[in-house]
Amino acid sequence: MDSWKRRVVGYSAFVVVVLIATGFAYRWGMRVYENDPRTLVESLRFSVEMFTTTGFGGDAPWESQQMNAFIAVMDLVGMVLLIGALPVVVTPLLEEAFSTTVPRAVDDGLENHVVVCADTSRSDALLDEFASEAIPYAVVEPDPDRAVALYEADHDVIRADPESTEGLERANLTAARALVTDVSDQVDASIVLAAKELSPEIRVISVVENRDRERYHRLAGADEVLSPRSLLGESLASKVMTAVQTDLDEAVPIGDSLRLAEISIHHGSGLAGTTLANSGIGARTGVNVIGAWFNGEFEAAPPPDSELSAGTVLLVSGREDQLERLVDLS
Repeated sequence: MDSWKRRVVGYSAFVVVVLIATGFAYRWGMRVYENDPRTLVESLRFSVEMFTTTGFGGDAPWESQQMNAFIAVMDLVGMVLLIGALPVVVTPLLEEAFSTTVPRAVDDGLENHVVVCADTSRSDALLDEFASEAIPYAVVEPDPDRAVALYEADHDVIRADPESTEGLERANLTAARALVTDVSDQVDASIVLAAKELSPEIRVISVVENRDRERYHRLAGADEVLSPRSLLGESLASKVMTAVQTDLDEAVPIGDSLRLAEISIHHGSGLAGTTLANSGIGARTGVNVIGAWFNGEFEAAPPPDSELSAGTVLLVSGREDQLERLVDLS
């Protein structure tokens, strides 16, 4: 249950308790101070009439000072309850009615897609690549604000918990071609477990920041474990020192044709000394740059003015022929 729904239920229960307590107090006061007993039903009716500001029926006026004071106090209580209902009940209802509603499940016909958990700086470029290659995908995002932002950006997203089998089932994981998870090392391991529990045959690719956690992801069932911070760093050092040609056989497949690969820029390359925008990598090769290592520092989704130098390692996605064109340029 959403937090605002819990607040509405709690506030409604509190109002009911106040109504009943007021009814009993009014019944007691009418008997003691007015010598005009009321039944319990009549007393509760009076409470409802007073708090809904519809009047007091035939009960007014009151002769005793005690009952007049009681009525005055309860009038103030009713006003406080009414004002309190605005932020607790009315405002959330209006926000719910006029805000963007993110789907809670994918369309029934969606299949052979990639499930992405969840919205990160690296996933942005990956989603753009999926869109350019017409690969269907579904982002499972638990955060409501991020889910709305993705939905308003025309991404296929559902608001669900990727760590639960229920959330992944809403993404139709059993009909998907693969799952990519890149949240945090601990959360990713939970997502891998949930994915394999729901669909043991699904191909799962996880991303770890700490390479020491890689074995836990594999034990959880991950088919591929990527570690940009360590693996690309080691590759960078190797390529700078030995100038070894990038081996595209190590590219990680995602779907039928899309690959993730690390490609370094060597000395003498036409790309060295240019910026990411001026190099025209995307237009000339068709690949999408997801991240890059600059002087040993990994940067996800580097800006267009990032300078490419000899030794820079690019994390890119694309078809095999597109990756080969980038290798020729690098």
